[in-house]
Amino acid sequence: MRNYHNLDGVKNPVLFTRWEKKRTSNNGVALLKVDYKVNGLGQVIRSVDRFSEGKVKEGAEIIKSKVRVRLDTLRGQRVIARKDQDGLYYPAVVLKCSDPRHALVRYDGDEEAQILTRNVIPVGGAVARPPLYVGDYVLIRVVYLETKDECYVPAVIQVEPQRCSASHKFYSVLMYNGQKATTMRKYLVKISKERFELASMFIAEQQNEDREKTQNLLYVSPRSSNKKKKTRPDDKRKHQRKRSPLSVSSKASSEDEEEIKEDIEYADKKIVLPEYSSGDDRDKKKQRNSSHHRRSVSSGSRSISRSLSGSQERSRSRSRSRSRSSRSSSSGSDRHSRSCSQEKKHHTSNEQTGLSTWEEKGSGEEDDDFFEEKSPSPVKNEGGIDRGHKDPCHDKKKENTMDTLRSRKERELERLQQKLLSQQKKQDRERKKLKKKAKCLARQRKDFKKSLLRELVDDQPGEETGIVLPLDEAAPSHPGLIELRKQLEHLRPGEEALARWSDDGWYYRGIIRQYHGDFSYDVEDSTGFIERIWREDLISENDASDKVFQLDHRVIALHPDYSFSYAPGVVTSVNDSQLEILFYDNRSAALPWGEVYHYHPAKGAKRDRTSISILQVNDTITEEQPKSGGGYAKYKQDIAYIRAREEKLVGAAVVAREDRTGAYYPGTVKKRPIEKSRAYVISWPDGSESLQDSIHIFSAYTRRPNLSVGDRVLACVDPVHIKFLPGHLAGLGQNDKLVVKFCNAEIRDDVDPALCYWLGQNYYNAAVKYFKSHDASYL
Repeated sequence: MRNYHNLDGVKNPVLFTRWEKKRTSNNGVALLKVDYKVNGLGQVIRSVDRFSEGKVKEGAEIIKSKVRVRLDTLRGQRVIARKDQDGLYYPAVVLKCSDPRHALVRYDGDEEAQILTRNVIPVGGAVARPPLYVGDYVLIRVVYLETKDECYVPAVIQVEPQRCSASHKFYSVLMYNGQKATTMRKYLVKISKERFELASMFIAEQQNEDREKTQNLLYVSPRSSNKKKKTRPDDKRKHQRKRSPLSVSSKASSEDEEEIKEDIEYADKKIVLPEYSSGDDRDKKKQRNSSHHRRSVSSGSRSISRSLSGSQERSRSRSRSRSRSSRSSSSGSDRHSRSCSQEKKHHTSNEQTGLSTWEEKGSGEEDDDFFEEKSPSPVKNEGGIDRGHKDPCHDKKKENTMDTLRSRKERELERLQQKLLSQQKKQDRERKKLKKKAKCLARQRKDFKKSLLRELVDDQPGEETGIVLPLDEAAPSHPGLIELRKQLEHLRPGEEALARWSDDGWYYRGIIRQYHGDFSYDVEDSTGFIERIWREDLISENDASDKVFQLDHRVIALHPDYSFSYAPGVVTSVNDSQLEILFYDNRSAALPWGEVYHYHPAKGAKRDRTSISILQVNDTITEEQPKSGGGYAKYKQDIAYIRAREEKLVGAAVVAREDRTGAYYPGTVKKRPIEKSRAYVISWPDGSESLQDSIHIFSAYTRRPNLSVGDRVLACVDPVHIKFLPGHLAGLGQNDKLVVKFCNAEIRDDVDPALCYWLGQNYYNAAVKYFKSHDASYL
């Protein structure tokens, strides 16, 4: 049956008929015959004939219910729509929507175009205007002085309004090409970080711009390797000047500048704990600490850790203990049963480790001890000595035991930190190799095209087929998937698509860069990573855009717990505006239609015979409906690959949330206790274990986008105890270090970029709320 893209003038055709299940009053099942029709007004009619089979109620009449076509709400709306010629957004009006993923718009210059609904942003009517903060990504209105035409370009907020009055609500932004501008809130449209990255990449591609030149202005951690620049003699004095860790606009008020200067002076006077020492420098640091001079080291290695409120005592009380107090009574009796003659041996072993205790490192407070324990109850040992009374021998022995535990824990923390860094460096090396290989393949294909052009000019016959290059990954084992890639539509370079990446098996948005001729493509994601991917692992906006969503269909949908991440799932409910999706990890969420995609139908699979998106609340599974919606084999293959990648996390060093305090600490993934879930058992440095969900676990396999000023990150706030907290990226410090303002009002300018993880806005807000609700200083 032909597709009904234009419903005007159609006289009640029956689109299709299907049988549906329905529960009866006596817990039975009845089959109902349902006809779907289209009336002359372009409305979908659902007609149920209760007299056909499986009667539910005698004397029932035919029930008709009108179902809205989903995208009619966009018709006539004022929007900004992207033009594929230059990648910029222009004011337009939506004329109609032919299917859920395409819209016909008319620009202000009376030009009409069929574009993707993903590139349409409503700006007229009741449109939400969320508050904007530093680091948010927007589209800013720009007016050409010559033609007076207006358009919208990607930008990032640099400075937000300093005052609350309406006359001072101006935002300073940094545009995608490095230019700065100041405008009002009504000329800004908020977008996501992924949309900003993809839009900037598309504009640079269409206008032949070199985007690498502006990356140093947009990001504090550009894609290109940070090479050490030679310092000119004239610039030595400039590097020695004191600089504010926060990026402040030149238009900031004088009061803010004075406040920042006071904060810097306070940070210079503040006593800062020394950083964690390596094995070669431990003896030297111990000798320096034994002199009892609490001075910071040289200004180049000084770490700024201060409170913006100016309270030094409050800043010290931030460091919380995360050691488990579940010590068995037997271990306590064993420690006490040791003879006093072994105390000297323990004391000697502690001195040989060369690790200074928390008191030696300048804390001076027992309440901030990172390894506190519960005091044992008064119990008599075999020798008849009451443990509740003070015993010099016992106290000395307890100190030595505490020192031993502390030294052991510090060594474990240092080992985990080094393991994290080594894993991250290894992952970065692999990414660089793949990116270099992709560039090499691009050059080869470019040379091949040039050779074809020369042959055509010389009137010499040349082959029309492209270069066939092998992929790193093995071909899929399912023969239907091999045939599927040959049937799918060819994708053009520059086209946006969902791609399944090999690092974790999830789907992320990317831009097609190159076609290799063997049904594989080079795809670049929003982080700048390039990978060669098969066609069946790519989902375009044009693939099955008009297909009907039904219950039990296998789909790819936006996961609610992760930003810009799509995962396999099953449709469990269908209504007129949203789809209920049950993901492979048993997470359920209601999503809009635009964030749900069909799997490619396998060869010979039964396809839906209509292009109308039929929506009905409390719909039921049909007998004749395909089990998978046409992609069951691909759905099972994707889940198997994701499970295999998740198992590789076992044994890796990670940074995970400690639920008792709400802070994040290094640990090791020990095992995965429950299959078909994303929870892991984390082994902490003190020997204890806890169960943690993968959303609160960060490792070298975590995707790392480019960081801009204002981005929300998870970074190390305490390098001694290796404690991580959420914060905002404030700028770039010396020696390629990052400046981060943490949620506990501390600021550090020596944060290692390798141990800095990007956070989405929703996760950041939830993490800060959880930390403040469990930290004693906020209770």
